[in-house]
Amino acid sequence: MESDENMSAYPFRVQPGEEIARGWSESRVYRHEPGWVLKITYRKSRNSKEQLAENKADYEFFKSRLGEYVPETQFLIGQDEKGRRVNIVRQKEIAGRTLLSFTDEEIKENIQLQRNLVVLFERIIKMWEEDGRIPDLVGPRKGGRSFLTKFTPGTHPEHTPNIIVEEGTSKPYLVDTSASVRFQSKDSPFPYLKLSEMIVANMRRFVSKYT
Repeated sequence: MESDENMSAYPFRVQPGEEIARGWSESRVYRHEPGWVLKITYRKSRNSKEQLAENKADYEFFKSRLGEYVPETQFLIGQDEKGRRVNIVRQKEIAGRTLLSFTDEEIKENIQLQRNLVVLFERIIKMWEEDGRIPDLVGPRKGGRSFLTKFTPGTHPEHTPNIIVEEGTSKPYLVDTSASVRFQSKDSPFPYLKLSEMIVANMRRFVSKYT
């Protein structure tokens, strides 16, 4: 899975291409070349070598536990379109929709998606039990009040933007593996620990409902 390019410098200045998504920390996702996307963070504090190494370590951990549900990902040092040093995540593109874009009704009607999510969620629950870690699966409760949906972190992994459902197969892929032990583990401070526990509880409810 790993490439010799990982943790190396791109031999050219990145020409990002079409922007297809935005994330936290002033990050942007671009369609780069056939079958690949680039994730570039423009916040200076998140462009250190230490941060890139931490992100790579997170990826390797989740890849080892979730296998085929994590797309191939490379971690690079390069320059953005303005010549500034940036950390670059290069990832196999998954053609599909984020779980965030699915309504509860769509999930209820898609039997294959239900089965696939049950398998993935069971693996993540086991990982929480054995390793004390989960990925960032924050997602809002659909149908909730807009104020709460916008300003409070959600505990509903079935609506996380960090999982993309592949078109045609309904297979879910964890496309964001940046989940620090400081915030998404059993060793996290109390507020973050409770958030993770609530996310795991909702995964258990989902598995029970669709098994």
